[in-house]
Amino acid sequence: MRDRQLNVLQKAVLSLSQAGVVSAERVSRTLCLELDLAAFIASELLQRKWTDSKGQITPEGRQVLEEETLQSRKLVTGFVFQDPWSHELWPRFVETLEYARTTPGKKGFPDLILGSTGDPKPPRPAYMHLPVDVNPASSPDAQDIIDVARRHQRALRHQDRSVDADEEDSSTFEPNPVDIDRVSLIEERPLRVFLSTHIYLPKDSEKSVDWQVCDPFGLGSSPLLRRAIIRQLEHSPLLRERVEGLLSDALKENLGEVRAWMERLQSKAELALERRLTPEVRRLPYHGQLLELMLAYVEAEELGEDKAASRFPTVLLAARKVVEALFAQLFEEYPGVGLTRRLSHEQEHCARVYDFTAKELGFQTPLPRALANVRRTDIEAIVRRKDFWRLRSLIVANLLAARDDSRHPLRKVARLEQRLFAELDDIATVLGSQMHHGSKGLGGRAVQDTVHRVYRVVGLISGLDDGSRNPPLR
Repeated sequence: MRDRQLNVLQKAVLSLSQAGVVSAERVSRTLCLELDLAAFIASELLQRKWTDSKGQITPEGRQVLEEETLQSRKLVTGFVFQDPWSHELWPRFVETLEYARTTPGKKGFPDLILGSTGDPKPPRPAYMHLPVDVNPASSPDAQDIIDVARRHQRALRHQDRSVDADEEDSSTFEPNPVDIDRVSLIEERPLRVFLSTHIYLPKDSEKSVDWQVCDPFGLGSSPLLRRAIIRQLEHSPLLRERVEGLLSDALKENLGEVRAWMERLQSKAELALERRLTPEVRRLPYHGQLLELMLAYVEAEELGEDKAASRFPTVLLAARKVVEALFAQLFEEYPGVGLTRRLSHEQEHCARVYDFTAKELGFQTPLPRALANVRRTDIEAIVRRKDFWRLRSLIVANLLAARDDSRHPLRKVARLEQRLFAELDDIATVLGSQMHHGSKGLGGRAVQDTVHRVYRVVGLISGLDDGSRNPPLR
């Protein structure tokens, strides 16, 4: 191992410099250091040419900081999960497998031991749904594993409402970069496991169509897993019998009603989506996310005014996924060149660059404050590490990419909707607020308007709508 180039205090000060905190006074306050010590550390960094005369990090300093961060980061081992039916990776990463407690049942299959040691409950028989083909299509590569880990982190952020909503779009410090060469499989041969979950009816539910499925990793209900079970019901009479039995015990209803209802919702959602964005919507890379949003929205409508509110969080989360997928795909196709070249670490300067770029393209200015506050480091995270979960940063990165690319779709959009970025900021505000504070205070009209805005933006950027199919909300 090579010797460390940075001590703890130097690393902290250099990290602050990278985040735009450059004065000794601000460093002193942030790190609770004496002013003289903060100034001395700054002089050391300047002497080694890791910062410049203004205290801003240099390319050499950034490289040293990244090397030190990689060297000090602990090695993490864990598990990713591949669906044996679709062969897709689940967006979950766990460091250890927590095995359920079981006891042999009457027919040799395991019964689940529920409750705790101090408060045990009678064992319950577990239904084990076996796939026909248990061989995965292929092992995940390093990028797949990184993507899964990031999606899991995003799901945890969506669940954690103790964080400020603005944290989704900006942060004082950049997330640590991931060296893809350090990611590898420990075992090429997969370990076959069953994931334990349960079906339940929400409190005071009156219909079997309200049944939900728990996320096996403790992240609340899982609409994705619920729809996967619905698809399996068509091909597995035994699974259908078991689920029908669970629900009929509670409500004395037949699950055939649920299947028919879900099939009708699927057809209705597909037709509604094509009516909004033409049948050509099927060719879009993010068609799946668009359909998920429409399906969640149609389901909320079908439940009626009294019960629709319970689906609003699912609708708005699906809406966020659409906007993320839209701008991620746009940035992948039109990444631009040298996006941070004209940006400094001074936020006011960055805001002026964003406004100038928007005005030059034909959009309304000044930009909303939250977009103008996107930091240079956030744009770097989009460009270098594809941290697309920061929604406003991703939006601004696409604005900068359109500046020097005459083919960029945003140039055409500017002629159709000058208020695009005001619309996007409204969308991001609603979606960020819902993520951290729930849908309290959001009525059906607000959710409807947000969904309408999302489809309008998709139509304009994809070229499937000239503004006539989804007129603006004014």
